[in-house]
Amino acid sequence: MTNVNKKDLLFQMQEVGHRIGTNAVMDFLESHGLEMDGVQLGFYVKDTSKVKWKGSSKFIKLYETEMERLMNKEIINFEILGFLTWLSKYLNYEDNSLINKDGTYLTQKDIIEITGWHKNKVSKTVKSLIENEILYEKKQEEDKRKSKYFMNPNLFFKGKNIDKDIKEFYDNKKKSKDETIK
Repeated sequence: MTNVNKKDLLFQMQEVGHRIGTNAVMDFLESHGLEMDGVQLGFYVKDTSKVKWKGSSKFIKLYETEMERLMNKEIINFEILGFLTWLSKYLNYEDNSLINKDGTYLTQKDIIEITGWHKNKVSKTVKSLIENEILYEKKQEEDKRKSKYFMNPNLFFKGKNIDKDIKEFYDNKKKSKDETIK
């Protein structure tokens, strides 16, 4: 027998199982004079050596390649990465905005309370993160004097969906950077 890794073996087992199962079902249908359109058959092989890990825990995705790019270009440092990581626990599952537990948007005043940083430091940091497209700022609908902040989903992300404006903003920025590099 050839030396096959477990992942490849499981995949091959699934393929063989699918082929055998499909052929058996097709033979059955044919022997009974039946046709079945719009049905998809599947065969699943589960690796039971892996178990759910902290399935009920909250988690946030951190994209290592984007983090490394920002660090290598000295756009962020370990202090700012720590700042962003701590703020990431306030990410809204629905749209990657930064929100309080009560559902209100985080303000700079909230960020000062969360971090313990001085107002000037938070203000300069947030401004720099916006300029470097790590944070996105949008006026709140309820009070145009207040901003709401969204974290770049290419760095930190929580959830399945993203606000269309935010996605479009970051997609356009990425596209223009890619064109500049060419």
